[in-house]
Amino acid sequence: MRYAYWFKRGVYGILVFWATTVLVLLFCKKDGTAPLRIWFAERSEEGLGFYEFASSSEARLLAKEWKLDLPLFYIGISAYAEPDTLYRIIEPDKRKTITALLSQNGDWEKIQDYFQVIAHTLSIAKAYKPQSDTLSFIREKLSGLPYTLDETLRTQATDSILFLIKKNPKFIDLFHGVLNIRNHANLLKEDKFLYKNYIPKINFYGFKNQYHHWLTCFMSGDLGKTYKNRESIPSKLSRHIQKSGLISLLAFCMVYTWGILFGIIGAVYPRHVLVRLGNIAGLMLNAIPSFMLGIFLIFLLANQNTLLIFTYDFQAEALPFYRRIPLPLLAYSLGGILSIGYLVSIKMKQVLASDYIRTACAKGLPPIKRIGIHALKNILPPLITSAAALFPGLLSGSIVLEKLFNVGGMGEAILEAVETGETGILMAVVAITTLLTVFGYLLTDLVNSMIDKRLQFG
Repeated sequence: MRYAYWFKRGVYGILVFWATTVLVLLFCKKDGTAPLRIWFAERSEEGLGFYEFASSSEARLLAKEWKLDLPLFYIGISAYAEPDTLYRIIEPDKRKTITALLSQNGDWEKIQDYFQVIAHTLSIAKAYKPQSDTLSFIREKLSGLPYTLDETLRTQATDSILFLIKKNPKFIDLFHGVLNIRNHANLLKEDKFLYKNYIPKINFYGFKNQYHHWLTCFMSGDLGKTYKNRESIPSKLSRHIQKSGLISLLAFCMVYTWGILFGIIGAVYPRHVLVRLGNIAGLMLNAIPSFMLGIFLIFLLANQNTLLIFTYDFQAEALPFYRRIPLPLLAYSLGGILSIGYLVSIKMKQVLASDYIRTACAKGLPPIKRIGIHALKNILPPLITSAAALFPGLLSGSIVLEKLFNVGGMGEAILEAVETGETGILMAVVAITTLLTVFGYLLTDLVNSMIDKRLQFG
């Protein structure tokens, strides 16, 4: 029975990890060209436009290195009009153009011929030497045609290219190519097969997909490198964890130490005036968002107009540690203290009202043993269970609080990854947090079964 239980929990954990990472990958990969845009933004001094860079051999090599030329998942659902290899077009604007043309025409062969004619004409334009402003303008217009949906803009672009070619006879080879582009654009208006857009199709890609590649690398311990500066993701995350790990650990200890203490006091002396005032204050503080509480603490205790006791800059190395840690620690832990205190108070009241505690009281057992040993032992399982979810959440950081107190921890790393499109960092953080949560719950079941033998597996 016990082995079957652990096997079932292990399967649940694998399914949770799989579903979470798949959803994050699908969300992060909505813009398939984000890695190339990051790379291009760092090297835009070369004078190329992004469209021209995206069609270059360098971009194709980078896409192959980062597996951007592979499908996202093992299977995919698309319309019958779409080709099976649409995922190889990593540029979202170009893919958007193709999707729009498919919805207007439904004939992939005609659309493919149209794009191949543009690519062939562009390759002729790139072969001309030496470069000139006129040639650069022609190349720019040709490079933009695959992203142009408006028929008027497409006609204006081809007209301007033809005008320049007539003034420069040495570009006469481009003349027939541009006319061919026009002819294929006109063919898209004829013999439409719109019904193909309403027939669903399931595509099976096998193991050659981005998720499987990431999963195998992650299981082997390879988290990859960042797109921006090719820095190792583990080394980057370790720097941020070192900054926020101490606060997370101290906040975790503080939450459970003070939460259990306040909960026990509230259960033993429920009618005391201070306990009632504390409950009211706790309800008010719990209703305030943590970032608002942090702002209030900064205004009250780190303001030269009120009390300049602490600082809100956690990385201010010039100040001693005891002046940098209190404000972020309070902002991180106060809400958790109130939640754990309320949970302990409710459970402790139920345990103190049970028959065996009354019997122990009648036999003259000291209050410390009644509460600290017998009663507390019976409320540990829900506390251990809540700890399994609390610690990974603290370790992953709080974006708002870390910005507020300049912590520079995991929350800031996640925000930076979202803003810049660093998919590898997001996937690594989510995967590690999910694994910590799953293993935390498994460890919780094991510890709870050791504490309370009445708990059954099944």
